[in-house]
Amino acid sequence: NNKSALLWVMMPQDKLLLAAKGASFVYVLNQVTTTIYNHLKVKDRLNP
Repeated sequence: NNKSALLWVMMPQDKLLLAAKGASFVYVLNQVTTTIYNHLKVKDRLNP
């Protein structure tokens, strides 16, 4: 029971790390998507 209590204390840090990794991944994905979208938009504007 003491071990599970220790795990419960350790867990939030892991969850925070996972959340940070997930957030940065989503951010990078969003940046890439926006860049590609803008690039395609400009391409369409240049070649009607």
